[in-house]
Amino acid sequence: MWLLTCLLGGHLVSHLLHRPLLRGKRENDLIFLLDFHLLAGRRIVMKVWMHPIEVIAFFDSQGLPRPLRYRWQAKDQPHHEPVIVKVDRILQQHEEKLAGNRMLVYRCQSVMHDLERVYELKYELSTCKWFLFKM
Repeated sequence: MWLLTCLLGGHLVSHLLHRPLLRGKRENDLIFLLDFHLLAGRRIVMKVWMHPIEVIAFFDSQGLPRPLRYRWQAKDQPHHEPVIVKVDRILQQHEEKLAGNRMLVYRCQSVMHDLERVYELKYELSTCKWFLFKM
């Protein structure tokens, strides 16, 4: 068992982790990892979702996409309207290759519900699909 503590939004947040949080849900629909990142001197907790999303993006002259906004519908709340999020800033961009599958990873920042949030979007090059990876 681990005790993970971080400062989030001025509040001290602690988590007891025994194992990944599976709780009878499909692996793609649940939070199975807590990842801590350091950004501008403060710790940010992000949960892994890997949820498919619809994205409006433009492509530069080299063929690389840049996300402008995306629409996200939570699978556990299908009766709610989808949330449309404008990508305010791209903090980092890199390419990763997992099991031979090339993906572009974008760490982005946006204001959602009056809170500044950092999240990661992934673009799968072989299928041209976008995913909300971490939030």
